[in-house]
Amino acid sequence: MPKAALAVPVTFSFKRPAADKDVVINVNISDAPPQWTNKVIVKLSSHIPVSVNLTAKSYGSANGYVVTPGRTLQKLSAKETATADQYSCPTIAGDSYELVIANPSITGESYYSVGFATSASTTSRLSAIRP
Repeated sequence: MPKAALAVPVTFSFKRPAADKDVVINVNISDAPPQWTNKVIVKLSSHIPVSVNLTAKSYGSANGYVVTPGRTLQKLSAKETATADQYSCPTIAGDSYELVIANPSITGESYYSVGFATSASTTSRLSAIRP
């Protein structure tokens, strides 16, 4: 049927390889002509990941992005309810990551904490900061 769609959920689990590795998964759809063939490449890193954690104080919020070496953006968002957001990325010698954090409000300031390879400070540890 033209323009039909079918979602097939698939889950994979990999152990960290001894060396960086690309896993190629071939995809073939042949239920009706024409047959469609493609591949998905999953990049596995041998490097131990480091987590970037962002937490906002209960009356503020902060939004940010981790900019990866390939210039891909990974959004981080900590809301007024003191929720934390986390992104894990590989630690590769010589690669640099950038962290951009902004206050989404033009009427006030936001207080936030960032942690690398550790949890960001909790709201209680930020209690000394006042607006």
